[in-house]
Amino acid sequence: MATLKRVMLILRDGGSWDRGLIFGVSSYVHPWHPWSLRIAFPSAETLKEIPKWCPDGFVGRFPTVQHAKVFEQFGKPIVNITPLEGIGLPRVGADNTMIGQLAAVHLLDRFFSSFAFVGHSSMTYSQNREDGYVAALAKNGYKPALFHAPLATDNEPSLGFSPKNRQKLVIWLKTLPRPVALFACDDCFALEVLEACQKAGLSVPQDVAIMGSDNDETLCLASHPPLSSVELPANRVGFLAAKLLDRLLFSAKPPKRPITVKPTRVVARQSTDIVAVDDPELATALHYIREQVGNRINVSDVIHHQAISRRGLEQKFRKILGHSILHEIHQERLKRCKELLTETTLAIPEIAKLAGYRDARHLARAFAQKLGISPSRFRLNIQKNQLFDQ
Repeated sequence: MATLKRVMLILRDGGSWDRGLIFGVSSYVHPWHPWSLRIAFPSAETLKEIPKWCPDGFVGRFPTVQHAKVFEQFGKPIVNITPLEGIGLPRVGADNTMIGQLAAVHLLDRFFSSFAFVGHSSMTYSQNREDGYVAALAKNGYKPALFHAPLATDNEPSLGFSPKNRQKLVIWLKTLPRPVALFACDDCFALEVLEACQKAGLSVPQDVAIMGSDNDETLCLASHPPLSSVELPANRVGFLAAKLLDRLLFSAKPPKRPITVKPTRVVARQSTDIVAVDDPELATALHYIREQVGNRINVSDVIHHQAISRRGLEQKFRKILGHSILHEIHQERLKRCKELLTETTLAIPEIAKLAGYRDARHLARAFAQKLGISPSRFRLNIQKNQLFDQ
C-alpha cells in the first residue's frame, strides 16, 4: 500500500483563482494518489503549524519572494504557482505572453485605433504580458501608450498602487486620446484604472475600454461596470502543479524551465462592450450585426436597419474596415461558432442554428474554407488542449 503523503496548499485569498487551483490539485490526487491535503494561507500561524503537521511538500501561491524563501527553509519540495520568477523554485503558471496577445486581439476586434497598457515596473509576468500585447498590436500598425507603476510594497502585486501613483495615473489617463482601449496586467490593476477613470471624469467603456487578466470573478463582477478579463486555466495549473510535486516527492529532478499553460479565453463584460468607430452609421451597423447574427441576417437586413443607401454603407465598410458588409457577417458568425464550440457542449446542428447558419452542412463548409478543419475537429482540438494529463 502506498505511503500517505501530506501536502500543504499555500493559497492567497480563497477567491475564484484559489478555488480553481484546489479543484485542479484534487483532480490529480483523487482517487489514485494517497495524499492528505491541507489548505493554508501565508501567515505566522501557518508557520507554527508546519512543524506539527510535517508536510512532505508544498504547492505555493506565495505573495512575495520573501514568503517563498521562508517556506523553502523547511527543506521540502515546493512547486511555485505564482507569477514570481527568479526564486529558484520549479514553477507552473500561465503563458503570460499569450495573455497579452489575447487581450490585444479582443480590443482590436472592437475597432479601436488608440491603445494603452498599465503594468508593474518590476514584475516579470507583467513585462511578459506587456510584450505579448505590444507585439500583437505592432503587427496591426499600432503602438500603445505605457504606464508603469512600482508596487505599493515590495513584491506584492495585489496591493496595487500607492496614493502618489494613483494621482499620476489619473493625470496620465487624461492625456490619452479617446476612445482608447486599455489592457492592465491583472485584474487588481484594472480596478485601479477603473477607479482612476472615475476620478478623471472618464466614462467606461465610452472613453476608456478596460480589460484585465486572471478573470477573478470576485473582482470582475463586483466592479462597475463589470470588468472584461483574460481567463486563466486555474484548474489545469493546479493539476499540473500537483503532478510535478508528485514527481519531486519521489526525487525526480525539477524541470529546467517553468511549465506554462495557455490562457483559456477572454471573458467579455461591459467594460469593453463598445464598437470604437467614429462613424455613427457604421457603429450602428456593426452593433446590429453582433446582436442579430444568430437570426440568419443578410446584407439587406443590415441596410434596412440604417437610414443610408446600400452603396453608401458598403463604401463606409470598405473605406474604414477594409471589407464588405457580407464579410463582416461571415466573420461574426464564425466567431460565434468558435465561442459556442469552446464554451458549450451543444450539438453541431444546434450551434449552426444559434450562429445564423442554415444548417450544420453550411457551418462545416464555412469552417473548412476559413480554418481548414471541421467544427468537430476544432472542438476536439480545444478539448485536447484543456485535458489535465497532457
